Amino acid sequence: MAYIVTLNSAARRQIKKLPSPVQDKITHALTDLRIDPRPHRAKNYKVLKKFALRVGNYRVIYEIKDRNLMVLVMRVGDRKEIYREYG
Repeated sequence: MAYIVTLNSAARRQIKKLPSPVQDKITHALTDLRIDPRPHRAKNYKVLKKFALRVGNYRVIYEIKDRNLMVLVMRVGDRKEIYREYG
């Protein structure tokens, strides 16, 4: 079963601000999440109920909603900035 990948408004804005090659890589990574929302390279923050996926020097922070077969992307940003918010 394929999951639906949804971006909140903050994630959409953050992706638009990134350089075009980085946008392409992140878009490809998000497409891969449709098939496998828990890839082995994603870090699971169990306390926060969120996952972090590394895409180069950038991170994609997302939640998985198994009942709805949905991946909700919360934030996208440089690793130096993104972990200030999520620890």
